[in-house]
Amino acid sequence: MHFVSLEFFCFVIIIYTIYWSINSKYKLDFLLVSSILFYGTWNIYYTFHFLFLIIINYYLMEFYKKTKKDIFFNLSFFINIGNLAYYKYFYFLSENITQILNQNLFFENSINLFGPEIVLPLGISFYTFQIMGYNFDIKRKTYSMNHSLKEVILFISFFPQLIAGPILRASELFPSIQNLKNLKLDDLKIEKLKFGTWYILIGVFKKIFISDKLVLFIQNFKLVWANEVQFLEIWIICIAFICFLYNDFSAYSDIARGIGFYLGFEIPVNFKAPFFMHSFTDLFKRWHLSFSNWIRDYIFISLGGSRTSEWKIYRNLLITFSLGGLWHGASNSFLMWGFCMGMFLSIEVFLSKRGISDLPKNLFLRIFRIFIVWVLYLSSGIFFFAKDFTWGVQMIKKMFDFEIYPFGYLKLNDIYIILYAVFFTYFFQWLELNEMNFYKIRKKENFVLPVLILFLYILITQIENTKKDFFYFQF
Repeated sequence: MHFVSLEFFCFVIIIYTIYWSINSKYKLDFLLVSSILFYGTWNIYYTFHFLFLIIINYYLMEFYKKTKKDIFFNLSFFINIGNLAYYKYFYFLSENITQILNQNLFFENSINLFGPEIVLPLGISFYTFQIMGYNFDIKRKTYSMNHSLKEVILFISFFPQLIAGPILRASELFPSIQNLKNLKLDDLKIEKLKFGTWYILIGVFKKIFISDKLVLFIQNFKLVWANEVQFLEIWIICIAFICFLYNDFSAYSDIARGIGFYLGFEIPVNFKAPFFMHSFTDLFKRWHLSFSNWIRDYIFISLGGSRTSEWKIYRNLLITFSLGGLWHGASNSFLMWGFCMGMFLSIEVFLSKRGISDLPKNLFLRIFRIFIVWVLYLSSGIFFFAKDFTWGVQMIKKMFDFEIYPFGYLKLNDIYIILYAVFFTYFFQWLELNEMNFYKIRKKENFVLPVLILFLYILITQIENTKKDFFYFQF
């Protein structure tokens, strides 16, 4: 079921109507069945696989809580990693081993043994991290509440954020789940409904009017080689890509948050105006917050964090963000992107420890510092959407080939689309930058919201045949 479609919004309306009509004691069961059915519309077989994984983790952690034996936690850890490695990284590991051994025997045999293709379960990276985060919190005693199997299944499978996050913590979702038995129609606040509607409208606008306008443009660019474009065109296309990535991913998070408000849940903010960053450290306090916080808390800190020797801090950052890159995709390009992020953060730590601020007081130095950050961010971002590692390297080389030729690849209409995307990207991030900015546009919402809802309905019916999946669904 496509997330921005008439079919999906009809599903949400039906869920919403029944949810607030039934007795409170049935709300948990109803949401649980609805979430499983939602995932099942993609693939029934993988729905059973998904549920089985949650149940195995639940009982292993229950055994751990009762016995305090690490074997149960360790077993859950290796099951989750093994499941993710098999479905997401099997071919990547096979291909790299093949290259190291300089022969095709292993890779060819692996294909024959496991079939022509291993299908990646929808949302596997997100729900695996959510399961593992819950287990880590129990192990570290940062979360100690006991929950039934049904509550844990709903915590992992809650349909608004199941496929592409945010990656929720136990403390963020379980209180609302436990409150379901006390939730009555009187608790449905009109203010929350309006707030949720705004988020859904913003998410749909980002997806349809910005992300979907850029996606084919980005895909077509992957078909060209460095000698077919000039350096300024590549920089412009990199700007288009990060606008696409932000709008596509934050659109999903916005819609998920809006639906959460409709059901009495408050899904946390996942983006805080990332393009207003002044450093890479600042970027990861603004971009995909649930993921950034996850790798910080469960990888970086587990490796020793920043409370260790200086060179180990750099090691920890490189390992953490290299793994973070691989989480996004099983390729050397994603690995290199993550490594670059870790390296840039390490440089900032190095400078900070020597008294060099990431936001200098001198205006010229501040502008220069931000300019350098953007140059590094855009150029390394090539690896995030590169069709392969070699292509990415060639494009980055071309980005710093300053010979100017007439534009050949980009057309005037492409430039207009990119400028339009940049304008609205910064507008929406301006809304994220400060809560008061958002409230400024809500002053006339009693009139504006019904008009926008009608416009949204007409819009969805018109774009039904051209719908495109969210970029992060592949992760």
